[in-house]
Amino acid sequence: MSELRVQRRLAAIAIADVVGYSRLMGRDESGTLALLNARRVQLIEPQVAAHGGRVVKLLGDGFFLEFASAVDALEAALAIQAGTADANAALPADRRMLMRVGINLGEVIVEGEDLFGDGVNVAARLESIAPRGGIAMSGSIHEQVRGRVSVEIDDAGERELKNIAAPVRVYTISPLAIGAANIELAPPPAAAPAAAPAAAVMAATPATPEPEAAFASDERPTIAILPFANLGGDPEQVFFSDGFSEDLITELSRWRTLQVRSRSASFRFRGVGLDMREVAQELDVRYLVEGSVRRMGERLRITAQLIDTETGNHLWAERFDRPAQEIFAVQDEVVRTLVGTLVGRVHAASLERARRKPTTSLAAYECVLRGNALHWSTAEGAAEATALFERAIDLDPGYGHAHALLAEARRQAWLLEPPGDNRLIDEALVLARKAVALDDAESNTHALLAYAQLSRGAFDEALRSMQRAVEINPGNPWNQADMGQLLLHLGRNEEALAWLQRARATDPFFNPAWYWRSCGHALFNLGREREALAMVERAQPASWRSAALAAACHARLGEPEAAAARVRECLQRHPRFSVSGYMAKLPLLVPAEAARLREALLMAGFPA
Repeated sequence: MSELRVQRRLAAIAIADVVGYSRLMGRDESGTLALLNARRVQLIEPQVAAHGGRVVKLLGDGFFLEFASAVDALEAALAIQAGTADANAALPADRRMLMRVGINLGEVIVEGEDLFGDGVNVAARLESIAPRGGIAMSGSIHEQVRGRVSVEIDDAGERELKNIAAPVRVYTISPLAIGAANIELAPPPAAAPAAAPAAAVMAATPATPEPEAAFASDERPTIAILPFANLGGDPEQVFFSDGFSEDLITELSRWRTLQVRSRSASFRFRGVGLDMREVAQELDVRYLVEGSVRRMGERLRITAQLIDTETGNHLWAERFDRPAQEIFAVQDEVVRTLVGTLVGRVHAASLERARRKPTTSLAAYECVLRGNALHWSTAEGAAEATALFERAIDLDPGYGHAHALLAEARRQAWLLEPPGDNRLIDEALVLARKAVALDDAESNTHALLAYAQLSRGAFDEALRSMQRAVEINPGNPWNQADMGQLLLHLGRNEEALAWLQRARATDPFFNPAWYWRSCGHALFNLGREREALAMVERAQPASWRSAALAAACHARLGEPEAAAARVRECLQRHPRFSVSGYMAKLPLLVPAEAARLREALLMAGFPA
């Protein structure tokens, strides 16, 4: 019997998303939901229909739109953004809601009413880099609309988009060009004046208080570390400059008197030729750090400067010419200077008690950076990363972070093995415990120990380890999301959603695939399958795990054809998948939740 032919078509895809939605939700949940629903009904859906398009589906705080032509897609986006600007102008500053829109023209795969493929993925990536209140479009759209729309379009050059194989030519339209000048997104009020609509994605009421009361304060200085430029001329050394920048972010975020933007937020501006004030406005910070790293044999030249974006003044600038082995001393000095400059009352001498223990081996550090930069989702990437972490430990047996990462690599490998052989997970647990013993002050070692303990069914121990991770670095969105993922396994799904939401409130650009899958799993446990599907669809790159959960949702919703499609997708990525094998390695504390998921997977058509 021949396989069904895949249906494809050319389409103009637009993805629209609300700027800072998690922050708005965190401060005024019901008011934000009411406003979003009003925008959808009164503005977005009418404009889409007027331009011959359709709403493919809602994406939580966003909209997935399809149009027959590039001109229709762009004109609809312009009308939506202009209408949004007009609506915002009539609102007080603390109620305004901005959107970003990404548009792409490309081939899509059609499955029922849904669309998939790179044509959709590129539009989603363009949305993430679009100006606030503006539009980003691909070159394929620009070719079709050039000279046919009366609006100023800027050439943003070729851009590397996450998980898109080839660079994409990007064109942008600013809010000024649309007529949306002088629109600012202000924090909404704490009170919730209006009742929320009944159904909304991520609308769980936070049941857990903030880990640290100080984080409710808006008076702390805000700062972002931009990715340091690699001036060595060797593309292979990009991982080194990125690693230096990421470590600066990690170390600086330990100071609770500062608000530090995460890597996922600040690294969006790699190679983007924007004015520093524009970058600061996008990241909602006052201070920026930029710099460069040049490696010359066994020596390093590192430059760094601290900029007050409100005044444009350089508060501090320094150049470090050091032996490469002194990179950790340079990191300490940069962090100490930044803290001392911004927060004079903080005693920088206490840095050593707060920071993680660095390796003494530069070669081991490079192995960890290289391993972390690989894609673990592929067999080749996972194998190479594992070898690099093993090499790091050989070079420095006291390197706690390397032990923790190797533990996680072992655990991920164990998840793909048939049930019965627990050698890899037992080894992961030993490595994770050793990582904590070697580096008790690093939150990541405790978080990865929690995952190893969870996989072995030690729920109480896993919760204590994750609580310790949050305690060490409560402002880290990864730790917040990790706590959410752990809590859903414990059956505390409302709390899980609150922690997951908190991660996006801390960092609106926090977007790992497992985050959306965790949101979807918690919603599935609560019986909110339609909302769960909206979350899982945002998990990019898609994985066999997200496909399995989506299939279970479709099965529960009585959609057998859609369920069967996701079953095929899962088995294509993980041919040995079986319900019994999957459930044997999925630790769920509440038996009823485990039974419900097992039944849904079997209903979807997975092999038992």
